[in-house]
Amino acid sequence: AGEQAARDILALAQGLGAEDQLVCLVSGGGSALLTLPALGLTLGDKQGVTQALLRSGATIGEINTVRKHLSAIKGGRLAAAAAPARVVTLAISDVPGDDPAVIASGPTVPDPTTFADARAVLAKYGITEPKAVIAHLAEARDETPKPGDPVFANTRFELIASPQRALAAAAEAALARHITPIVLSDRVEGEARDVAAMHAAIAVQLRAGQFRVGHEIVTPPAVLLSGGETTVTVQGKGRGGATANSCWRSPQRWRKILPKIPGAAAASMRSPATLTASTEPRTMPARLFTRTRSPAPPRVAPPSKRRSPGMIPTAFLPRSAILS
Repeated sequence: AGEQAARDILALAQGLGAEDQLVCLVSGGGSALLTLPALGLTLGDKQGVTQALLRSGATIGEINTVRKHLSAIKGGRLAAAAAPARVVTLAISDVPGDDPAVIASGPTVPDPTTFADARAVLAKYGITEPKAVIAHLAEARDETPKPGDPVFANTRFELIASPQRALAAAAEAALARHITPIVLSDRVEGEARDVAAMHAAIAVQLRAGQFRVGHEIVTPPAVLLSGGETTVTVQGKGRGGATANSCWRSPQRWRKILPKIPGAAAASMRSPATLTASTEPRTMPARLFTRTRSPAPPRVAPPSKRRSPGMIPTAFLPRSAILS
Protein backbone atom coordinates (compact mmCIF):
# COMPACT_ATOMS: atom_id res chain seq x y z
CA ALA A 1 0.00 0.00 0.00
CA GLY A 2 2.88 2.36 0.80
CA GLU A 3 4.50 1.61 -2.54
CA GLN A 4 1.28 2.36 -4.44
CA ALA A 5 0.78 5.58 -2.48
CA ALA A 6 4.33 6.65 -3.32
CA ARG A 7 3.67 6.00 -7.02
CA ASP A 8 0.52 8.13 -6.83
CA ILE A 9 2.40 10.95 -5.10
CA LEU A 10 5.19 10.90 -7.69
CA ALA A 11 2.69 10.90 -10.54
CA LEU A 12 0.90 13.89 -9.01
CA ALA A 13 4.19 15.79 -8.71
CA GLN A 14 5.19 15.01 -12.29
CA GLY A 15 1.93 16.52 -13.52
CA LEU A 16 2.51 19.95 -11.97
CA GLY A 17 3.47 23.13 -13.82
CA ALA A 18 5.18 26.42 -13.01
CA GLU A 19 1.94 27.92 -11.64
CA ASP A 20 1.31 25.07 -9.23
CA GLN A 21 2.36 24.59 -5.62
CA LEU A 22 3.02 21.25 -3.92
CA VAL A 23 2.70 21.18 -0.13
CA CYS A 24 4.49 18.24 1.48
CA LEU A 25 3.86 17.22 5.09
CA VAL A 26 6.86 15.19 6.22
CA SER A 27 7.50 13.48 9.53
CA GLY A 28 9.40 10.64 11.15
CA GLY A 29 8.46 7.30 9.64
CA GLY A 30 8.28 8.83 6.18
CA SER A 31 11.17 6.70 4.94
CA ALA A 32 9.23 3.53 5.69
CA LEU A 33 5.90 4.81 4.35
CA LEU A 34 7.10 6.56 1.19
CA THR A 35 8.51 3.43 -0.42
CA LEU A 36 9.21 3.44 -4.15
CA PRO A 37 12.10 1.21 -5.27
CA ALA A 38 14.46 2.51 -7.95
CA LEU A 39 14.28 0.96 -11.41
CA GLY A 40 15.40 -2.67 -11.27
CA LEU A 41 14.72 -3.12 -7.55
CA THR A 42 11.75 -4.64 -5.74
CA LEU A 43 10.07 -3.82 -2.45
CA GLY A 44 11.52 -7.08 -1.12
CA ASP A 45 15.04 -5.92 -1.99
CA LYS A 46 14.55 -2.74 0.01
CA GLN A 47 12.98 -4.58 2.92
CA GLY A 48 15.89 -7.00 3.04
CA VAL A 49 18.64 -4.40 3.20
CA THR A 50 16.69 -2.18 5.62
CA GLN A 51 16.19 -5.07 8.02
CA ALA A 52 19.90 -5.91 7.82
CA LEU A 53 20.82 -2.28 8.57
CA LEU A 54 18.44 -2.09 11.53
CA ARG A 55 19.89 -5.29 12.99
CA SER A 56 23.47 -4.10 12.46
CA GLY A 57 23.20 -1.06 14.72
CA ALA A 58 23.60 1.47 11.89
CA THR A 59 22.62 5.06 12.68
CA ILE A 60 19.51 6.62 11.17
CA GLY A 61 21.73 8.84 8.99
CA GLU A 62 23.54 5.81 7.61
CA ILE A 63 20.31 3.89 7.03
CA ASN A 64 18.76 6.80 5.16
CA THR A 65 21.91 7.30 3.07
CA VAL A 66 21.33 3.81 1.69
CA ARG A 67 17.58 4.25 1.40
CA LYS A 68 17.93 7.40 -0.71
CA HIS A 69 20.09 5.60 -3.24
CA LEU A 70 17.64 2.73 -3.63
CA SER A 71 14.62 4.98 -4.13
CA ALA A 72 12.86 6.68 -7.01
CA ILE A 73 11.33 9.35 -4.75
CA LYS A 74 13.63 10.02 -1.76
CA GLY A 75 16.80 12.11 -1.62
CA GLY A 76 15.30 15.16 -3.35
CA ARG A 77 13.74 13.19 -6.19
CA LEU A 78 10.18 14.25 -5.31
CA ALA A 79 11.16 17.93 -5.61
CA ALA A 80 12.92 17.19 -8.90
CA ALA A 81 9.76 15.53 -10.21
CA ALA A 82 7.65 18.54 -9.21
CA ALA A 83 9.95 21.19 -10.76
CA PRO A 84 9.32 23.91 -11.87
CA ALA A 85 6.35 24.00 -9.45
CA ARG A 86 6.76 25.62 -6.04
CA VAL A 87 7.38 23.05 -3.30
CA VAL A 88 6.73 23.86 0.36
CA THR A 89 7.73 21.25 2.93
CA LEU A 90 6.46 21.38 6.52
CA ALA A 91 8.44 18.88 8.55
CA ILE A 92 8.35 17.24 11.97
CA SER A 93 11.80 16.01 12.92
CA ASP A 94 12.52 12.80 14.82
CA VAL A 95 16.24 12.61 14.04
CA PRO A 96 19.24 13.91 16.02
CA GLY A 97 20.30 17.28 14.68
CA ASP A 98 17.10 17.86 12.64
CA ASP A 99 18.94 17.51 9.32
CA PRO A 100 16.31 18.02 6.54
CA ALA A 101 18.20 15.54 4.34
CA VAL A 102 17.75 12.81 6.97
CA ILE A 103 14.12 13.42 8.02
CA ALA A 104 12.09 10.85 6.06
CA SER A 105 15.17 10.54 3.79
CA GLY A 106 14.69 14.08 2.47
CA PRO A 107 12.31 13.65 -0.50
CA THR A 108 12.14 17.41 -1.19
CA VAL A 109 15.61 18.64 -0.21
CA PRO A 110 19.11 18.34 -1.72
CA ASP A 111 21.02 15.16 -0.91
CA PRO A 112 24.68 15.67 0.05
CA THR A 113 25.36 11.90 0.11
CA THR A 114 26.43 9.73 -2.84
CA PHE A 115 26.28 6.16 -4.10
CA ALA A 116 29.83 5.78 -2.79
CA ASP A 117 28.62 6.79 0.68
CA ALA A 118 25.84 4.20 0.50
CA ARG A 119 28.31 1.47 -0.53
CA ALA A 120 30.59 2.48 2.34
CA VAL A 121 27.75 2.04 4.85
CA LEU A 122 27.04 -1.51 3.68
CA ALA A 123 30.76 -2.33 3.71
CA LYS A 124 31.10 -0.95 7.24
CA TYR A 125 28.48 -3.37 8.55
CA GLY A 126 29.39 -6.31 6.33
CA ILE A 127 26.08 -6.36 4.46
CA THR A 128 26.32 -8.21 1.13
CA GLU A 129 22.66 -9.01 0.41
CA PRO A 130 20.38 -8.65 -1.48
CA LYS A 131 22.49 -9.00 -4.60
CA ALA A 132 20.24 -6.67 -6.59
CA VAL A 133 20.90 -3.91 -4.07
CA ILE A 134 24.67 -4.42 -4.21
CA ALA A 135 24.58 -4.34 -8.02
CA HIS A 136 22.42 -1.21 -8.09
CA LEU A 137 24.77 0.68 -5.78
CA ALA A 138 27.79 -0.48 -7.79
CA GLU A 139 26.30 0.77 -11.08
CA ALA A 140 25.67 4.19 -9.46
CA ARG A 141 23.36 5.43 -12.19
CA ASP A 142 20.99 8.37 -11.71
CA GLU A 143 22.60 10.10 -8.70
CA THR A 144 20.34 12.06 -6.33
CA PRO A 145 20.11 15.85 -6.93
CA LYS A 146 22.72 17.78 -4.94
CA PRO A 147 22.84 21.20 -3.21
CA GLY A 148 22.82 23.94 -5.83
CA ASP A 149 20.77 21.93 -8.32
CA PRO A 150 18.26 24.24 -10.10
CA VAL A 151 15.40 21.82 -9.32
CA PHE A 152 15.42 23.30 -5.80
CA ALA A 153 15.10 26.91 -6.98
CA ASN A 154 11.42 27.11 -5.97
CA THR A 155 11.50 24.95 -2.83
CA ARG A 156 11.08 25.97 0.80
CA PHE A 157 11.63 23.82 3.89
CA GLU A 158 10.21 24.70 7.31
CA LEU A 159 10.69 22.71 10.51
CA ILE A 160 7.46 22.95 12.51
CA ALA A 161 8.30 20.53 15.34
CA SER A 162 11.46 18.91 16.69
CA PRO A 163 12.73 16.79 19.60
CA GLN A 164 14.21 19.88 21.29
CA ARG A 165 10.88 21.69 21.18
CA ALA A 166 9.15 18.59 22.55
CA LEU A 167 11.65 18.38 25.42
CA ALA A 168 11.15 22.07 26.20
CA ALA A 169 7.38 21.59 26.32
CA ALA A 170 7.76 18.56 28.56
CA ALA A 171 10.05 20.55 30.87
CA GLU A 172 7.48 23.33 31.12
CA ALA A 173 4.77 20.80 31.93
CA ALA A 174 6.96 19.29 34.66
CA LEU A 175 7.67 22.68 36.21
CA ALA A 176 3.95 23.44 36.27
CA ARG A 177 3.54 20.31 38.41
CA HIS A 178 6.42 21.27 40.73
CA ILE A 179 8.71 18.59 39.28
CA THR A 180 12.30 19.45 38.40
CA PRO A 181 13.03 18.63 34.74
CA ILE A 182 16.53 17.42 33.86
CA VAL A 183 16.98 17.79 30.11
CA LEU A 184 19.82 15.50 29.05
CA SER A 185 19.93 16.10 25.28
CA ASP A 186 17.86 15.92 22.13
CA ARG A 187 20.71 14.16 20.27
CA VAL A 188 21.32 10.98 22.22
CA GLU A 189 22.56 8.19 19.97
CA GLY A 190 24.26 4.84 20.51
CA GLU A 191 23.32 1.34 21.63
CA ALA A 192 19.96 1.32 23.43
CA ARG A 193 21.34 -0.81 26.27
CA ASP A 194 24.14 1.69 26.96
CA VAL A 195 21.82 4.69 26.88
CA ALA A 196 19.43 2.84 29.22
CA ALA A 197 22.27 2.16 31.66
CA MET A 198 23.15 5.86 31.59
CA HIS A 199 19.55 6.85 32.39
CA ALA A 200 19.38 4.30 35.19
CA ALA A 201 22.68 5.48 36.68
CA ILE A 202 21.46 9.08 36.77
CA ALA A 203 18.17 7.98 38.37
CA VAL A 204 19.98 6.01 41.09
CA GLN A 205 22.29 8.94 41.80
CA LEU A 206 19.33 11.30 41.86
CA ARG A 207 17.52 9.06 44.34
CA ALA A 208 20.62 9.04 46.57
CA GLY A 209 20.64 12.85 46.67
CA GLN A 210 24.03 13.04 44.97
CA PHE A 211 23.12 14.36 41.52
CA ARG A 212 24.34 17.85 40.66
CA VAL A 213 23.42 20.29 37.93
CA GLY A 214 26.10 22.93 38.07
CA HIS A 215 26.62 23.72 41.74
CA GLU A 216 23.15 22.58 42.81
CA ILE A 217 22.02 19.16 44.00
CA VAL A 218 18.77 18.07 42.36
CA THR A 219 16.40 16.09 44.57
CA PRO A 220 13.16 14.23 43.75
CA PRO A 221 10.58 14.79 42.47
CA ALA A 222 12.39 15.12 39.18
CA VAL A 223 12.05 13.83 35.64
CA LEU A 224 14.77 12.84 33.17
CA LEU A 225 14.04 14.02 29.63
CA SER A 226 16.00 13.03 26.55
CA GLY A 227 15.52 12.52 22.85
CA GLY A 228 17.45 11.02 19.98
CA GLU A 229 17.73 7.82 17.98
CA THR A 230 19.16 4.76 19.69
CA THR A 231 20.15 1.61 17.84
CA VAL A 232 20.35 -2.12 18.58
CA THR A 233 23.02 -4.44 17.24
CA VAL A 234 21.12 -7.74 17.08
CA GLN A 235 23.16 -10.86 17.74
CA GLY A 236 22.40 -14.51 17.09
CA LYS A 237 18.65 -15.16 16.96
CA GLY A 238 17.73 -11.92 18.69
CA ARG A 239 14.86 -9.93 17.25
CA GLY A 240 15.78 -6.37 18.23
CA GLY A 241 13.64 -3.44 19.31
CA ALA A 242 15.30 -0.40 20.90
CA THR A 243 12.68 0.11 23.61
CA ALA A 244 12.64 -3.54 24.62
CA ASN A 245 16.43 -3.63 24.59
CA SER A 246 16.59 -0.59 26.85
CA CYS A 247 14.30 -2.19 29.43
CA TRP A 248 15.88 -5.63 29.28
CA ARG A 249 19.55 -4.65 29.43
CA SER A 250 19.56 -2.70 32.68
CA PRO A 251 17.01 -4.46 34.92
CA GLN A 252 19.17 -4.62 38.02
CA ARG A 253 19.69 -0.87 38.19
CA TRP A 254 16.01 -0.13 37.66
CA ARG A 255 15.01 -2.72 40.26
CA LYS A 256 17.08 -0.82 42.80
CA ILE A 257 15.23 2.43 42.27
CA LEU A 258 11.69 1.80 40.97
CA PRO A 259 10.33 0.09 44.11
CA LYS A 260 11.45 3.12 46.13
CA ILE A 261 9.57 5.66 44.02
CA PRO A 262 5.81 5.92 44.78
CA GLY A 263 3.71 5.61 41.65
CA ALA A 264 6.58 4.47 39.43
CA ALA A 265 5.84 2.14 36.53
CA ALA A 266 7.83 -1.03 37.14
CA ALA A 267 8.74 -3.28 34.23
CA SER A 268 8.22 -6.99 34.69
CA MET A 269 11.51 -8.39 33.45
CA ARG A 270 10.80 -11.46 31.39
CA SER A 271 12.53 -13.36 28.65
CA PRO A 272 13.63 -11.10 25.75
CA ALA A 273 11.49 -13.22 23.45
CA THR A 274 8.34 -11.87 25.13
CA LEU A 275 9.26 -8.25 24.55
CA THR A 276 8.93 -7.60 20.82
CA ALA A 277 9.33 -9.45 17.56
CA SER A 278 10.02 -6.29 15.59
CA THR A 279 13.30 -4.85 14.36
CA GLU A 280 11.78 -1.37 14.53
CA PRO A 281 11.75 0.60 17.81
CA ARG A 282 8.33 0.24 19.44
CA THR A 283 6.77 0.84 22.82
CA MET A 284 6.69 -1.97 25.34
CA PRO A 285 3.47 -4.03 25.48
CA ALA A 286 1.17 -2.78 28.24
CA ARG A 287 0.99 -6.25 29.80
CA LEU A 288 4.64 -5.99 30.80
CA PHE A 289 3.97 -3.11 33.16
CA THR A 290 2.25 -2.76 36.51
CA ARG A 291 1.49 0.43 38.38
CA THR A 292 1.30 1.03 42.09
CA ARG A 293 -1.40 3.11 43.72
CA SER A 294 -0.95 6.83 43.07
CA PRO A 295 0.71 8.56 46.01
CA ALA A 296 -0.31 11.76 47.72
CA PRO A 297 1.06 14.91 46.03
CA PRO A 298 4.67 15.47 47.14
CA ARG A 299 5.58 18.41 49.31
CA VAL A 300 7.61 20.68 47.10
CA ALA A 301 8.69 24.28 46.96
CA PRO A 302 6.38 26.74 45.20
CA PRO A 303 7.04 27.29 41.47
CA SER A 304 8.91 30.54 42.10
CA LYS A 305 11.60 28.62 43.98
CA ARG A 306 11.89 25.64 41.67
CA ARG A 307 14.89 25.38 39.40
CA SER A 308 14.67 25.88 35.67
CA PRO A 309 15.31 22.92 33.35
CA GLY A 310 18.84 21.68 33.91
CA MET A 311 21.29 20.81 31.17
CA ILE A 312 23.56 17.91 32.08
CA PRO A 313 27.23 18.21 31.02
CA THR A 314 28.23 15.62 28.43
CA ALA A 315 30.68 14.21 30.96
CA PHE A 316 27.71 12.38 32.48
CA LEU A 317 27.20 10.42 29.28
CA PRO A 318 29.08 7.22 28.38
CA ARG A 319 31.12 7.19 25.19
CA SER A 320 28.53 4.94 23.55
CA ALA A 321 25.88 7.64 23.98
CA ILE A 322 27.24 9.77 21.16
CA LEU A 323 26.11 13.39 21.06
CA SER A 324 26.25 14.71 17.51
